[in-house]
Amino acid sequence: MPPLTPHRSALARSAGFLLVAALSWGVGCSSSSGASTPLPCNENPWECQAGQTCWPKDPTTFACLNSGAGKVGDACLDAVGSPTCGDGLACLQLTSSDGTCAAYCSKTDPSRACPSGQTCTALTLLGVGGLQFQVCVATVSISTPADAGSEAAGPTDAGVPAGDGSASAACTAWANHEVAAACPGTTAASTIITCQQGESLYPPEGCGAAWQAYVACATQAPYSCANGPTGCDTQQNAYFACQSAFASSSGCTRLGANNDAKCAAATPYAFGCLSSLPTGCVVLPTSSSATIACCPAFPAR
Repeated sequence: MPPLTPHRSALARSAGFLLVAALSWGVGCSSSSGASTPLPCNENPWECQAGQTCWPKDPTTFACLNSGAGKVGDACLDAVGSPTCGDGLACLQLTSSDGTCAAYCSKTDPSRACPSGQTCTALTLLGVGGLQFQVCVATVSISTPADAGSEAAGPTDAGVPAGDGSASAACTAWANHEVAAACPGTTAASTIITCQQGESLYPPEGCGAAWQAYVACATQAPYSCANGPTGCDTQQNAYFACQSAFASSSGCTRLGANNDAKCAAATPYAFGCLSSLPTGCVVLPTSSSATIACCPAFPAR
């Protein structure tokens, strides 16, 4: 898998374990050139045999696992190691409790294209490898904010989302701006996903202001179909640096929404921590070797 350039993945440098983030300017996976070993299933989901689907077996790896019962469009949970969707399906989960089974697809193979009304969208498993996969996402057009008040200020850092899954005004504006560029493969839905996952990731780390500054720039910046928003390097580097400083000082990394669902209201955000827990965090019992903690939003940086 080639490394992603900063513009091609605003979220690819995340230190989080399992956070699905859409790449609104479509980054595809490379194929092996001359290699005899088979591609990992996230690059070729169709290698899984009947009765299996390609699914995260742990926070950093996909594997062919026994399929769940979910059909396309059914509700699902993106549970590590436990598929809830059927053969050839992944779970597209944007909130702590609501996911939808979606079909794998290919941007380059016409025989694996999405049906009418859906777009093949590249997504990323934000773990050590930033593993990518592609699924069919409904093509939507958003011209007005879905919920202008959905993004509520957190206790210590402005920008912590309310968590109801609706699109904030900022995310809607960004999506409309990119759709207006009329680039192939760019949809409002994929940009909304990218933005919502950024809202879930950075503000709880105390980096909400830096993330919001990037979104504001991306909403106004010239748009390149090859590289996404241009002229926002300063804002992008700022939230990268903020997140790096957070990880260094706390020893923790932000986890995904399916772990948030296990946390209480007073400490709603899940983190993986390597050493002693930061003040205010509580350990979440887990069978994993990593320490998972539930924490309040960290102070703004």
